[in-house]
Amino acid sequence: MKVEFSVPERFGREVAVGKQIIFTLDGDTALYTAEVYAIDPAVDVTSRTITVRARNANTNGKLRPGAFAHITVQLSKVPTALMIPTEALIPDIQGQKVLVIKNGKAVSARVETGIRTNTEVELTSGVQPGDTVITTGLLQLREGMAVKAAPPEPNGTTEETDSSAIDPG
Repeated sequence: MKVEFSVPERFGREVAVGKQIIFTLDGDTALYTAEVYAIDPAVDVTSRTITVRARNANTNGKLRPGAFAHITVQLSKVPTALMIPTEALIPDIQGQKVLVIKNGKAVSARVETGIRTNTEVELTSGVQPGDTVITTGLLQLREGMAVKAAPPEPNGTTEETDSSAIDPG
């Protein structure tokens, strides 16, 4: 069975013939794999995507032509990447920034970003490992306001569901 899908142009260099993909079908919880066998050399000028084709042996006969598939392509792994929730990133006229806690106060830090997922974005500069990035209550917060980090939850996160950790000072 052949699987055809598109990847954004910026990820085109990370997809290669022989790479394994994982996919699921609507209404089916099973995970299927396929191997990339062809990559269109041209970028679609309208969507800025590259068409990729992969094959699955379909040995059990469950796959049907024309079925809608949800494709997962593992791109590069960056084990040391600093990832933050996308909602913590603040766009402004000069680029992008985040708010971090320094000495009990909210301080903005200009950042550069790398790869993105649906829920996270990589920070390539502007913050260091160990910095506490503020992820909620950003609309109520201003530079220099006193803040207190929420204690870590049992799963290791410090996500605060409301702005009660903000001390308007």
